[in-house]
Amino acid sequence: MTMDELTKLKREYMRSLPARLEMIEQLMQRGDARSREEAISILHKIHGTAGSYDLDDISEMAGDCEEHLRSNPSAGDAVETVKACLKGIRKSLGEASAIRSE
Repeated sequence: MTMDELTKLKREYMRSLPARLEMIEQLMQRGDARSREEAISILHKIHGTAGSYDLDDISEMAGDCEEHLRSNPSAGDAVETVKACLKGIRKSLGEASAIRSE
């Protein structure tokens, strides 16, 4: 794979992230166990894939959020915690996008 191909994949991935983050937020708002598990699964995928694309801040935040949800299965603050994580991811995504466009 060439650097141009890798750069294109990374760009496509970054464009896809906002929809994934929105999906996580919607799943957490539902409040049921199945939706929570789906949100955890998406966070896990973001954690791994973002790391593969050297989006280390995004990867780390997604991993931290995933771990929080896994280790606090009945935490009442889960929705707010996830919102805070997603806010940080969105900020890092914006910063990464700004760097890419310079």
